[in-house]
Amino acid sequence: MLYCPDCMHPCDEEDGVCLNCGNRHLRPGREGDPVYLLTEATDFVKMLEWLLEQEKIPYMDKNAELSTKPYVMEVRTLHLFVPWQFYNQSLQLAKDLIVAEHSENKGYITDETASEDAYVSDEEDLGE
Repeated sequence: MLYCPDCMHPCDEEDGVCLNCGNRHLRPGREGDPVYLLTEATDFVKMLEWLLEQEKIPYMDKNAELSTKPYVMEVRTLHLFVPWQFYNQSLQLAKDLIVAEHSENKGYITDETASEDAYVSDEEDLGE
């Protein structure tokens, strides 16, 4: 994996060019190089920052944007950067956190919670 010193993104060696900014002057990453990890909503970043702190991984966050959508609260997103030597470990923590968030039972019937009683037929639902 190579490093783009212009935009601080990791790059595949096969590409030979940064897919983020187009820079062709890539180099091997060095210990301490800040590497872009992700841009996410503040709540997710705060959870990930807690995990990074538990693993003693230094990080840096920067404001990305503040967006307001109709009928929705303001949403702040942050860019998160970690040192080159912690990139793979940090990326795995982020992936694990995403999986954990999406695998929580959010009221859907799963194999573990499914039973004959859990299903209501249309007739029962309509009171027929």
